Amino acid sequence: MIPVNELRKGSWVKHNGANVYVTQIMWNRLEVALNVTGDKQYQECKYDNLQPIILTPEVMKDCGFIKHELFPHRNVFYHKHFFFTINIIGTSYEVSYGLIAESIAMIYQKNLFLHQLQNLYFSLTGEELGVSFS
Repeated sequence: MIPVNELRKGSWVKHNGANVYVTQIMWNRLEVALNVTGDKQYQECKYDNLQPIILTPEVMKDCGFIKHELFPHRNVFYHKHFFFTINIIGTSYEVSYGLIAESIAMIYQKNLFLHQLQNLYFSLTGEELGVSFS
């Protein structure tokens, strides 16, 4: 389950196994867009029916991150001033990420999900992170 305070309009999450985004947040439920291409279909659901989307190399590419060519055998991605390294450990992923500004790199390491990446990106840039699932 995703903590309610991590969700906002536009957050991408999993609902019944499908990638959906939040279109409206209400006090005891929210609305998600089920069909993100063509005619949009909306459905109300409860918070506890949502699961986070794990950041995988494929999801990073869907968010506009580019795989760094200097590290062909590692999952290092960059996007503007951000860099991410995804370590695959068994069936789980560990994400290291950082912000590069004026020769200063801040590095964090934790399990990070797509909706949290969206929040982080918006907090630091004031822009929405584009997500386009292939």
